[in-house]
Amino acid sequence: MKAVLMTVPGNPKVLQLQNVPKPSLVSETELLVKRRCISAG
Repeated sequence: MKAVLMTVPGNPKVLQLQNVPKPSLVSETELLVKRRCISAG
């Protein structure tokens, strides 16, 4: 899965698109929210 990560403090230029493992559910009280399209501004 791809995610935009901010690994250091700073302006939007520090944002990086990276591959990350898909989150797993650990207990029955957790849920995973799937978003298809997110925009800003």
